[in-house]
Amino acid sequence: MFEIKPDITREFLLSKAPEERYFEYYLGVPIQKKMFKSPLRGDKHPTCHFFRSPSGDLMYKDFAGPTFDFIGCVQELYKCDYHSALKIIANDFGYT
Repeated sequence: MFEIKPDITREFLLSKAPEERYFEYYLGVPIQKKMFKSPLRGDKHPTCHFFRSPSGDLMYKDFAGPTFDFIGCVQELYKCDYHSALKIIANDFGYT
């Protein structure tokens, strides 16, 4: 019998784990309400924070760089497109 693998979508990933888990895994920093130094570049001063967008998505904001959700985080780290980022996350968390 063949196993049918689920389509890898944002909704599928969020059904498996919260946004916080993905951010913490890829950025290596805890989700907090205070400013922190960017884990993506040599940052001497706290310029980053997490916030909720009007749609309720958890977002990473770097005042000296990009703003993104957890999928955009993987796109930034791996320099890949959206669908590749979905596959990377699913693979890293053992969903495929």
